[in-house]
Amino acid sequence: MPLLRTMLVFIGGGACGAGLAFALLSEGPGGATRDLLSSPAVERPLSAERETRAVFAVTADEQARIRSQMLEFLVDLQNLNTALAEADREWVYEIAAAQATRRDASGTGQQLRAKAPEGFTRISQSLRSEFSALADAAASESIEDLQERVSRVTANCVACHGSYTVSTLSAD
Repeated sequence: MPLLRTMLVFIGGGACGAGLAFALLSEGPGGATRDLLSSPAVERPLSAERETRAVFAVTADEQARIRSQMLEFLVDLQNLNTALAEADREWVYEIAAAQATRRDASGTGQQLRAKAPEGFTRISQSLRSEFSALADAAASESIEDLQERVSRVTANCVACHGSYTVSTLSAD
């Protein structure tokens, strides 16, 4: 049943996600862009003129792997929030444990680790560690404490996106 539920959330999220993203990112009344990052806990991204993120070059396959993995993280974060809202500790455990142990069988992940900046690798390791700790805590901690752990997972995502970006190597 949890696999079916995860698939339904993924399919439903994909179907309505594009429309929701468009609505959230579109201009608000009077042409003003909506303020999506109004939470004081979230630092606003820098404008393009002041880009300070570290850039590292990747192949098209590596970029596809990164994007696929980021989508997996987003789907799992959405599912974790749903699981916590339903107080479904078993589902929290399943999601977190799968992310903590998920590995890339294609070898692309190894290639990325070899060329990625040290900080990128540390954030990636911290992300896996936070997922593992969440899985370990799923059965015993309060739902509020589990939500705080999910927040720590998300903080790794924010740290990475705020610190790093990739450029794709040309096929030449």
